[in-house]
Amino acid sequence: VVDIGAYVGDSALAFARQGAKVHAVEPSEVFCKFIRRNFEKNGMAKQLILHKVGLAYTTEKIKIQNDRLHLVEGINYTIKNLPRQIDLLKMDCEGAEYYLLADDRFLLHLQPKEIQMEYHNGANIILRYLKVSGYKAHVCSGSKTTGIIKAYRTYNILVKNN
Repeated sequence: VVDIGAYVGDSALAFARQGAKVHAVEPSEVFCKFIRRNFEKNGMAKQLILHKVGLAYTTEKIKIQNDRLHLVEGINYTIKNLPRQIDLLKMDCEGAEYYLLADDRFLLHLQPKEIQMEYHNGANIILRYLKVSGYKAHVCSGSKTTGIIKAYRTYNILVKNN
């Protein structure tokens, strides 16, 4: 499982309890401490790979009150640091989903069988990106601007190994 926007690790921990190895991606230093502590206290630390970054269109560090966010260019980071052919991609990345899904390399690398995600600026463009990438997707709940999308891959993706 790849959990982009892992927050305090609540979803990531639920996936780990079901036996998944979880790559939790979170830009907040404060939230990363919660994630690590939650996994350790629940005896699941071995099932967590914590990426202390946010996937964005640019690389920068942002200080917000008592926290720091570390953002990296998301496409290249994904290709270099996240696994291929995953079972589930969970995304709640505060608008970065548009940038990530617009680039074919993102889903081509991860090749998730299933996607569960939140959208923040309307669903239509996300639904188009997913359809073009071979996913059957639908809005589960939400409004015109924010909500939840679930998607399932409709065919296997063939990729050359370089």
